Amino acid sequence: MYTVQVCCSANGDFLPTYIVFKGKHLYDTWCKGGPEDTVYTRSDSGSMESAQFVEWFAQLLVPATSHLAGGKLLIFDGHNSHLSTKVVDIAVQNNIELLCLPAHTSSILQPLDVGVFKGVKGAWRKCLRVCYEQTRYCNVDKRAFPSLLKQVIESGAFSRANAVSAFETCGIYPLNRAKITADKLSASTPLVTEMTASSDTVQASTQAVSSTATVISPRKGIEVALLTHLRQVTPTTSDARGFFTGKKTGCFTSKKTTLFFTGFLPVNLPVFFTGKNTLYFTSF
Repeated sequence: MYTVQVCCSANGDFLPTYIVFKGKHLYDTWCKGGPEDTVYTRSDSGSMESAQFVEWFAQLLVPATSHLAGGKLLIFDGHNSHLSTKVVDIAVQNNIELLCLPAHTSSILQPLDVGVFKGVKGAWRKCLRVCYEQTRYCNVDKRAFPSLLKQVIESGAFSRANAVSAFETCGIYPLNRAKITADKLSASTPLVTEMTASSDTVQASTQAVSSTATVISPRKGIEVALLTHLRQVTPTTSDARGFFTGKKTGCFTSKKTTLFFTGFLPVNLPVFFTGKNTLYFTSF
């Protein structure tokens, strides 16, 4: 697993990339052939943790903005890796103010998500296709990853024009509240369905049971469908022993179906800062 943190300014300048590998140790062979001035590190999970965020803040963000006069504003989400007294101390020393971005707004307020990463993902897929054709579908390991990332960057995926346009689309710079329209903030449209169920499918009875029209959200509809499916494959009490196997981690296996329940932490960190007419935004 790899995490790449990207940072760009509102005028389209990108800071050096910051790569986090998953592992107990960081080896020299993992740090060759990558983009210029890239910083490499490791974490047990391969994702951004508190120590990595402090290192990125102190070694990349602060030096890159030290020449800017006046205060800077750093806006980020509430991920626990950002909640560190070390980050606060460094920010105070370098005249950087911290502000948390509202939850669940990255799709409309994060410039890299809005206008940059779509092109990056397309370039990455093309790069992988070429790599697989040349290596006969060998795995992309930690030694190969830096050079592939360099190819993506050199292909122009992180373009200045896309970055500038993304900041404008989000209404961050130039500041334009009208860019965040009501339809971008509206909730999902409820689904109205009529469900009629007959008790004949459950027990031998001539009495029909019907339900009236109900209003359910798309999320609720998925939950209902999943619970219905589970009821169909759930064994009777006498057959229950040995039917389900698994651990409390969320993996359950039955004779008819296998369901995996998993979760993930958001890794797209929205961060930007401004000092006079300079605005930065970063994500990983």
